[in-house]
Amino acid sequence: MRLGWFEPTHCKSIDAQQVRAMLTARRGILRGFGFKVGKITPRSFARRIRELVAGHPKLQAIAQALLSMRAVLLRELDAFKKRVRCMARADAAKLLMSAQAVGPIVALTNASAIDDPARLSDQQSHW
Repeated sequence: MRLGWFEPTHCKSIDAQQVRAMLTARRGILRGFGFKVGKITPRSFARRIRELVAGHPKLQAIAQALLSMRAVLLRELDAFKKRVRCMARADAAKLLMSAQAVGPIVALTNASAIDDPARLSDQQSHW
């Protein structure tokens, strides 16, 4: 129907879309190209992403860069978690962790809020 209400639109080429994806690399890039990750585990995530982008050089470059960053972040997060657990074991938080469902983060948070338990016993004697 030609009534002059609509302007012709330009559909971007795959190359232009891939360049745009490179510039805006973020979560959800693959969905825009019709790729679905599906059900995965944390261990199978990288393998699945590599399978999806196989044969698409620009998407492979994006995926490889993001997967490399993810690997570094996961490694650093694991090291950070280990440091937190060590701090909790060596701190007054160790006693707090003996309570059910209290882990190192909750225990350290509470221990650092209390800071000096002797301070609390002094305050109670004044009541």
